[in-house]
Amino acid sequence: MKPDLPDWRLASAYPVEAPARWWAWQFLRRNPSYQSDYAQWAAAITQHAADYDKVDMPDATPMLERWGIVAMLNPADDAHHLTPIASPSPRPIHHAMERPRIHEVVLKFDLRYPIDRQIEYAKAYLMGQAEHQQRVHEFRGSTPLKFSAKGPHKRKLPEYLRALDASLEGATVREVAETLYPRLARELTRDAGMVRAEEAISRGQELSDSGYRDLMAWA
Repeated sequence: MKPDLPDWRLASAYPVEAPARWWAWQFLRRNPSYQSDYAQWAAAITQHAADYDKVDMPDATPMLERWGIVAMLNPADDAHHLTPIASPSPRPIHHAMERPRIHEVVLKFDLRYPIDRQIEYAKAYLMGQAEHQQRVHEFRGSTPLKFSAKGPHKRKLPEYLRALDASLEGATVREVAETLYPRLARELTRDAGMVRAEEAISRGQELSDSGYRDLMAWA
């Protein structure tokens, strides 16, 4: 279920301003793996509806956890806004028996002592734990579900989405450069437009693969 993409050659086909979670959906719905997961899930839903007495209702939980969202949305529909499956912001733990999951860390702060120093220690500890989890995922050959520390500038999103669409349609880097950056200086062997086009395509692909999570965190 591939989405109908706008004409990447037309800047007017891409909004300049839009909510961050709308941008997140635009990048995710272009991800081939997500499209495949949705098609599989939709087919299971159809089978259940056709024979609900014999076919169990499919469980979308593994897919939702994989993509970090609360609902499997049709990639053919461009109007959605993504909602993260959990908030990226810290939250207090009120129940004494609540145990952290494998990707969570619980720290205690003592309000009698300087907060800044405790936060500095906590940051170093959390970064160390995140690096350890990254190594574990690499050893297992799996992909960690995390937010990156640095997200793209909002004004760059239309550019990155256009470059991604161009790449999905098979356009060359030079075609992207000549269309998106016609006024940048040209050189015989390497020009600024080509460099910027390669960067835009790479950033668009990164946002489609996992960077859309950063956009959800902005909202």
